[in-house]
Formats: sequence, C-alpha cells, structure tokens
Amino acid sequence: MTASIAESYDRAATRYRDWWGPVIAATAVRLLDRLGGLLDGQPGGQLADVGTGTGVVALAALKRWPQLRVVGIDPSAGMRAVAAEHAAAAGPQAQARLTLVAGDAAAIPLPDASCDAAVSSFVLQLVPNRAAALGEMLRILRPGAQLAAVTWVGPAEPFEPLDAFDDAADALALPDAASAYEPQPFDSVRDAIRELRAAGFVEVEGRGETVERQFAPDEYLSLLEQWERDDVFEPLDERERDDLRSETRRRWRELPPDAFHWRGPVVSLLGRRASR
Repeated sequence: MTASIAESYDRAATRYRDWWGPVIAATAVRLLDRLGGLLDGQPGGQLADVGTGTGVVALAALKRWPQLRVVGIDPSAGMRAVAAEHAAAAGPQAQARLTLVAGDAAAIPLPDASCDAAVSSFVLQLVPNRAAALGEMLRILRPGAQLAAVTWVGPAEPFEPLDAFDDAADALALPDAASAYEPQPFDSVRDAIRELRAAGFVEVEGRGETVERQFAPDEYLSLLEQWERDDVFEPLDERERDDLRSETRRRWRELPPDAFHWRGPVVSLLGRRASR
C-alpha cells in the first residue's frame, strides 16, 4: 500500500469504522472458518493479520482461540489507532495477545517462517505489487501453514442508486473528484488462484462469494457522504451539499426499494506453504 493510500485511511479511519467496516465485517471474519482445522487443535501459535485495519478479524481470532497471539500489520496509523481502541474495549487479555505494527503488505516486518497462519481481508486489491505482497505472506508462514484471504473480484456490478447519485452530481455540474488510488481487484476466481500459485502457495482453493446489504436510502446516502463518495462531498460548502442530497433523493424516489439491495462479488482464498 502506497503512502498516499495509507494517508487517506488515516484521515478516514473513524468513518471507515462507522460506515464501511460493518458492511464487510461478516465476510472478513468468515476467513477464520477456513483456518479452523489448522488452528483449532493448537494450544497457542501466532497469526498475522496483514492489513488489519480496525482489527475486526484480529479480535475475532483472539476470541475464538484464547491462547493465540495475533500480529496486526497495517501502514495506516489511523486504522491501527482504531484497532487499539477496539482491543482496549475487549479487555486486558485481548490487549496482551495483540501486537499492532506499522508495515506494508509488500514488506511485512516479521521474520521468515514466524507465523502459524495468516489472514488478509480486503487488502489485496489495494497493494501496488500484488505478487510482492503474496510473496511476503508466503515468506512469514511456517512450512505447512496457511493463508486465508478475501478481496473483491471482477468488475463491480451496476448499482442504480450509485449511478443516480453520480448523475445528480453531474447535473449540478460539480467538479470531478480525484481519487487517491484505483483499486485493482482480481479479474476472476481463476485468476486469483493462479496468482497464489505463482507466488508459491500450494493446495490453493478459491471460491466466489457475495457481500450483500439491503440499504435504506438515507443510510446509503450517509455511506456515500462519509465513505464511498466522500471526495465528492468534501470540497462542497453546506448549500452545495444540501443541493446534492436533495437532487439525489429526488432521483432515488423513482427507484423501487429492491434497487437498494447491494451485492459485491468477492473471492475467498486459501493457500498453503509447502511443508518442504
């Protein structure tokens, strides 16, 4: 993850926690089910959470495996600060077993073969060099250990409320927003499997899943303002923001309720470092 991306997450960490994190949390935490057979029988061990963000997966792992130690790696100081707050709320036992470190997925600050498992949720679409990041995740695993990862796959499905919002912004002649980065999802489940194998993982499995959410219109408008289209709202004064909200709501009144059922395609991956 580049410095500019990390800085954007620094600025948006609490908004991510409040608005976007809840949308993807259940899918991210399900990664732990894929590691269950590996970690359930272990008295302890270490898990690396690469791109830990607000620490949702890390804390779920600590709760599931009471002897496990987790290292949460993230380049964003703002996201690590939110993760630390969540750990504090979970109690001293969780705090003692969670270590949060600054680090990039392509340069993980852990020794070779130091982890019994690794997870990565909604990160691989952000790294500029995915091959390097996958190589690092392989490097830190002990022989026979596994990586479980989930990220977006393929082009995003059309979503009428988002298209209507963008049309509203165009109708008001608002300036185009400059994005800090352009995510690069896997093209397909097959391509995701191929990339893990190319990085050196064996016994690679991949399956397509869908993140789904039924939004209420005002909830989705808040999500756009606080997260997905925050770069559109940020330079506007309050009158311009009100105009954009009103024009968006006007267009949304023409949509049926089921238009606000959002679906996002993802790929859930499992790969193992060879025993030799």
